[in-house]
Amino acid sequence: MLTSLRLQNVILVDACTIEFQHGLNIITGETGAGKSAIMHSIAALLGARADTSLIRKDCEYALIEGIFDLPLISPAWSLLDEAGIRVDPQEPLIIRREIALSKKSRLWIQSQASSLALLCDISNHLAEQVDQGASQILKSPQAQLHLLDTFGKHDLNPYQATLKVPSTKPIQPLQAELDEIEDLSLQDNEEELLFAEHSRLANNQALNEQCTHLIEALSKLTSQFQPIKRLSKSLTQLDPSLEENEKLIASALCNLQEAEREYSHYFDRLEFCQGRFNEIELRLSEINRLKRKISCSFEDLLTRADDLKQQIETAKNAEQTRSDLLKERKLLANALTEQRAASAKILSNALTEQLHSLNMPKAQVTIQMSQTPLTSTGQDQITFLLAANPGEAAIPIQSCASGGELSRLLLALKLIMTASTPTLIFDEIDSNIGGQTATLIGEKLKALGQNTQVICITHFPQVARQADHHLQITKSEERGRTLTLVKELVALERKSEIERMMGLVKS
Repeated sequence: MLTSLRLQNVILVDACTIEFQHGLNIITGETGAGKSAIMHSIAALLGARADTSLIRKDCEYALIEGIFDLPLISPAWSLLDEAGIRVDPQEPLIIRREIALSKKSRLWIQSQASSLALLCDISNHLAEQVDQGASQILKSPQAQLHLLDTFGKHDLNPYQATLKVPSTKPIQPLQAELDEIEDLSLQDNEEELLFAEHSRLANNQALNEQCTHLIEALSKLTSQFQPIKRLSKSLTQLDPSLEENEKLIASALCNLQEAEREYSHYFDRLEFCQGRFNEIELRLSEINRLKRKISCSFEDLLTRADDLKQQIETAKNAEQTRSDLLKERKLLANALTEQRAASAKILSNALTEQLHSLNMPKAQVTIQMSQTPLTSTGQDQITFLLAANPGEAAIPIQSCASGGELSRLLLALKLIMTASTPTLIFDEIDSNIGGQTATLIGEKLKALGQNTQVICITHFPQVARQADHHLQITKSEERGRTLTLVKELVALERKSEIERMMGLVKS
């Protein structure tokens, strides 16, 4: 519970320390005395935004400090420990916030600098603040669904786990790419071997053409050498000294004829298959086209096929998982619907009974359920219906309920549902009501305070007289400045304050 609240330079408060106790703590005072400073300060300790508007005029900073006495089993301790905040559950929990004009605001938990996110996490286990705006929030269908789930202790985690559907790639384009690769039936090192064979065949074609020309030239040359050989032989017969020259010409002709024979033999051994050459060029063209399309090398094409097979298998598995999750999600949604229907009947009866005890003897609460497409919370839309008076139709509370009816409905919910926090703070929840109803609300708050700490701001003496601990907020003027003062009232002072609230004495 909240045992102490220390304020410094907060709105009209110069400096004060407020002590709270177990049971029903009532705060009273004239409008404008400074009760809002207390509520804003508590909200700041529970993680609400604390801006510079809280800083007292002509001050550089405001300081808010709260001391909480929590049970050893409070989840707040483990959350702090996980966040690296050194804690001892045997000691009180101290939270301090400093809001400054000229520098960044700061937050400490157990004297250790901390974050607002962590404070928001643990605040759910410290206190719950209920103000007049909460009754307006009650009009929200989402809030009504949350209330029903909280009351019924419905576990949404299994259902919400089915919302995490794995992302998948479309299988068709993956399969089309794989088919193109597999249609080519690529082999290891095939491209390199094709290039080598293409180069060899391309060279054979050039050799064939040039060798043919050379053989033809040699043939012409040898035929031209025959007359020369005959003339040389005739000259030698006329002059034997020319015999050596005749031999040179004969040798040259013999060499030419031998060269022609050798080139002819070489030509006969040359092989060139135009069909194979064209086939290789077509194959290389197909490979290059696919390489450009996929933007990868030949080696990558070989591994790409295996990668595509794996992606296709993963996508097929994901599709199956997706299908299974959708089926499971629908089954769990149906189970949630059944649980909610059972809880709605119990809660509506309990709310009706509580409203009867809050001076709405003929009121009837109905919780209507309708199905929607699947969302993160299931397939149900919840609507709280209220028939406040006999003979009236049950109408959604967001359409018809008055402020007083909403306040009583909200209090009825708090009375029914086990508080998840050790402290409940009510900021004028009894507004828009009066007379006997205020007396009944005071009695209900007192009963609620037997099991949890209740802090309540009220303007009703019927509520205030039920206090276990009564605090009075007043304001005074000192040296031209307005100051808020907080005083714990004893028996005679309480009597005087309640008489003031009843208008029997002047404040």
